[in-house]
Formats: sequence, structure tokens, C-alpha cells
Amino acid sequence: MSAPTLALAPDTTAGTRTTSDRLELLQTLIAGPTFDPVLRGDVIRVPHDHPVYGWLCGVPRCERIRDVRRDYCCGHAAQWLQFQREGRDIVAFLKEVVPLKPRGGRYLGNCLFCPDVPAYSRCATCTPGPW
Repeated sequence: MSAPTLALAPDTTAGTRTTSDRLELLQTLIAGPTFDPVLRGDVIRVPHDHPVYGWLCGVPRCERIRDVRRDYCCGHAAQWLQFQREGRDIVAFLKEVVPLKPRGGRYLGNCLFCPDVPAYSRCATCTPGPW
């Protein structure tokens, strides 16, 4: 004997609830304890020393912006590479390295997305991007 089938009743509220349900879910996720508080505000301001999104060189008191794919500015990245070639460790590097001041150059304004960070190129962003 086969199981009885039930007729589906159309849910007239489904079309109107979908958007609000998604918004409520998003608001709940953002309010959760694992969501980074930096990303909660209407205007996002990422501090230069943020552990994930930080943009300043990883050398203490260095005032240069970190290189796009590294933890250090261009100058310190080259020095760190030399330390690695010599077989020296990060502890020795951080003890001996000298913090650098920002380098002069053309001022391209600040990044459109990160107002505290100087723009990297004429596209007015702090990273060169694929464009």
C-alpha cells in the first residue's frame, strides 16, 4: 500500500518574507560573537595594526605601508629575505631592523575604500588590483 500524498497549499507569504528573513539572518550573523566588530559599522575604518586587515608594515614603529602580498613594507621585505638567505630567524630580524619613515613621492590622494591609507596608483586604491 502506498503512502497517501498531500496536496501542497501555495504559501502566499513566501514571496514577501524571503527578503526580510534574509535580512534578519544577516543581522543575526553580524551581531554574533565571531563577526569582526570592525566590519559592523556603516563606515568601516580598519586600524593600521588590525591582525587580519592591517595595512601598516609588520615591523614595530615602522610608518610605511606593507607591501601588497607581504607582512612588511618593500624595504623591510627585502631585508627579511636577506636574513632568511643567511639562515637567521625572525627574532633576530625584529631585534636588528630599524623602523622606517614614509618615503617621499608623488601624492596620489587617499584610497577610495580606506580613507586613512594613501593610494597606491592612479586608480585611487591602496592596492594595484588586477585592472
